[in-house]
Amino acid sequence: SPAPAGNGTASDFLEADITPVEPTAQANPTPAPPDPGSAAGSCGWCQGVLPDRTGVNFCPHCGRSARLKPCAACGDEMELGWRYCVRCGADAGTAATG
Repeated sequence: SPAPAGNGTASDFLEADITPVEPTAQANPTPAPPDPGSAAGSCGWCQGVLPDRTGVNFCPHCGRSARLKPCAACGDEMELGWRYCVRCGADAGTAATG
């Protein structure tokens, strides 16, 4: 159907007989990965406490990347938001890192 004439107000859409569509929720929404720019928590490598400030890219205790963590199964580097290891396929949420 053609776009409604006017300024895009709600009444313009009602006059054009356009029915709004409600968004549907995902069955298993993927959790948002932690924002690596705002480091708060511990290092995925040495468990040292990271500074609670933005822009932390490296652990001040071990020098490793604050944007990566080791895979608990094979030790390969994983990005913080990954759910599975790209090397061995291990589920990042089922095993503790360390």
